Amino acid sequence: MEINSEDVLKIENNEVVSCDKSAVNVVFPEDIARVRRQAFLECDKLESITINTACKSIGELAFSLCTALKSVELPEGLEQIGAQAFKNCTSLSSVKIPDGCKVKSRAFERCKALESVVIPNIENDLIAGYREIFDTSYIKHITIAEGVEKLPKRAFEGFYSLETLELGKDVAYIDDFAFCGLWREIKIELRTPHFAFENGMLYNKKTKKLIRCFSKNIVVPSFIKSIGEDAFFDVESVRSTAEQTFLPYVESVSFEQGCTVNALPKLWKELCLYFHRKMDKNEMTIKKIVETVNAQVVKQKLKDEKKSEVSKMGAKSVLEPVVAESGVVCEKWEDKDNQYIGVKCNRGGIELKLPNKSAVKRLEPLRELLGMIKSKDVLEVVAFAQKNKLALQGEKAERYAVVGKGGRFSDLGRNVASIVATKEFVAECDRKPGAFFVDGELPILNEIVIDAPKKAASALCNRFWFYAHNLKCVKCMDGELSQPDLFFKEGVLRACLNKDIESVVLDEGVERICADFFEDDSSNAIIRAIYRGPFENEQKGVFENCFNLKSVKLPQSLTEIDDRTFFGCHNLSNLEFAGTVAQWRAVEKGEDWHKWCNFAVVHCADGDAEL
Repeated sequence: MEINSEDVLKIENNEVVSCDKSAVNVVFPEDIARVRRQAFLECDKLESITINTACKSIGELAFSLCTALKSVELPEGLEQIGAQAFKNCTSLSSVKIPDGCKVKSRAFERCKALESVVIPNIENDLIAGYREIFDTSYIKHITIAEGVEKLPKRAFEGFYSLETLELGKDVAYIDDFAFCGLWREIKIELRTPHFAFENGMLYNKKTKKLIRCFSKNIVVPSFIKSIGEDAFFDVESVRSTAEQTFLPYVESVSFEQGCTVNALPKLWKELCLYFHRKMDKNEMTIKKIVETVNAQVVKQKLKDEKKSEVSKMGAKSVLEPVVAESGVVCEKWEDKDNQYIGVKCNRGGIELKLPNKSAVKRLEPLRELLGMIKSKDVLEVVAFAQKNKLALQGEKAERYAVVGKGGRFSDLGRNVASIVATKEFVAECDRKPGAFFVDGELPILNEIVIDAPKKAASALCNRFWFYAHNLKCVKCMDGELSQPDLFFKEGVLRACLNKDIESVVLDEGVERICADFFEDDSSNAIIRAIYRGPFENEQKGVFENCFNLKSVKLPQSLTEIDDRTFFGCHNLSNLEFAGTVAQWRAVEKGEDWHKWCNFAVVHCADGDAEL
């Protein structure tokens, strides 16, 4: 029976302070914002609780020892669940953590009936962090929600009762050791298009990599190209003589005819160190599996070597005449398995990877594409290449990168001269802003072409102005973007990109001038060196050594000026502040913020303030 909340709940300032021990079914009023610490402690008759959508926080031990609690509805807007919030709720059988909610340690400790959980997209480490939240040994069903893209190493270690795992549609990466420490047969249900689970085998559909097997006798399909480190057994346990050797359900391995696996997993090579000693039954099985896979690898390598010699010569002989007759100036290089062609277009450029073994099939589309170079825009050339399945190089490009759906900029090589970002990639950036993240200098990059209007491209390209010092413009659908003089991030002025600037006017809304652009990325040694002075702990200011700077107008919203902001600006003779003298004096100022400047007062709205 649902009890009126006014009869059982004590509420102060829109927070639930406590609950009567007689409560059975409770529905929160709409204006509740928080459940305080121990509010429902030992309410052992409480069977269900419905929390309102405005509630943002559940305190520590809030529902601890509610032993009859069977269900709880957590609202989507919930931001935090405190430590041990549902400890010893021994009747609670399922829970769905809202997207983005931060869950503290042991929140669901000793919830022995909790068999089903939904893992959302959260900031802290997926599932690995949840081992500190749940008693994982009781959980039988896990659903990975939408928005979760990666399953990390040892993600399911300790889930000893797990029977079914459902992967959401956004899961695109599964670590080789994601299932390390999980030693039972499970059923995997997939909504993600990136993976498949067949005959007890989980594999990556794009790379054809076998990730994990859950059956005793495995026949590796012919389409599988590589074997994951943890596909058949726990390599890390096998390598350690101090640990027990674990083996899942794999007892034997064989290969379908035509299988092209040509390399042992990297860590398997170390296992040979342990095969000379006396082995138990499990280790003997492991040795047999390693030998079987190695025999397949040796066999395939011999085939690959013969194919490579024949196909490589054939590829050269058929591709070179097509390139020559086109009259297009191309850059050409090769490796063991592929021929590469780099072509500069009217805007940007493209690189094609042409596999030696199938070069003949690419001749006609290649001939037509080269014929388009002089007359068509690069975006039309890219669209043609994609339609005709000519492999465009992206992150691994030598000179001309084309980044399409599923691509990233974070691994671009230092010798890339131009980038083309397709419409599909720009659309993905709305959902995954990190896709346009670039990390590391691009000294040769001088041109970016984006299939988007200037307004959309401007936000995407901000970081490139830092890393690509030769980049002067970004070409968009409706014109070009020039390099900005200043870089802002979230109301903070982070850098001056134009060291020849003579006058600066900062708009209202700018609160800080702070050169520590990478204050949340201490691992980036390259950029740290760029933005720091000659000594390791010396901060370099935003306008430091801008010798041509003469006039600066600062907004009333400004609250902080960092160290060395105007250090060495010898010609800076006019500094204005839109606020009052009192407001200027309240602005926090760093060390040497105006050293070697040529002004003695700051012109404020109600008079001059002396330095």
